[in-house]
Amino acid sequence: MDRYDPNEWTKKFVLSNKSFCVSVLKETIKRIIELVKSRDYKASIVGLDRTLNGLITMQNTGTGNCCPYICGLSFVEGDIIACGLYEAPNEKRREYALKAFMDARDFSNGNMEEFANQAIYALESGISFDGFKKTFDPDFPNDLVLDMLSDTMQKLDDLIKY
Repeated sequence: MDRYDPNEWTKKFVLSNKSFCVSVLKETIKRIIELVKSRDYKASIVGLDRTLNGLITMQNTGTGNCCPYICGLSFVEGDIIACGLYEAPNEKRREYALKAFMDARDFSNGNMEEFANQAIYALESGISFDGFKKTFDPDFPNDLVLDMLSDTMQKLDDLIKY
């Protein structure tokens, strides 16, 4: 198992190495922020997928509530796919973005659920990606995406306290 790859983590590994896992996730988010700033959205989505896999493994250990982090990062992933990931065909982009926003909604325990529902409704209604960007994140990627990534990275240390 590659200790630095959250895709490969198991519940047993996370329970034994919680602070290490959190440090890997924080470093991964730092890298995602760099990728977003350099507009390498495809690579940032790969990093987000890995981070989310690690957080879901941590959530499944039952030793801490990772839902806020999963929710926030899923929302960011949906936003990047809808607003910035041009490499995928539109149909696939819509499918991937919908899945990400549905994950954000399903893991939400706060007002993110309402935002995710609005994004899901807009995408299911066939809004253009340009229209989506203007409605949900007109300053993409500077405000919403980078702020949520930074906030998540700073708050991850709370997981170690459980």
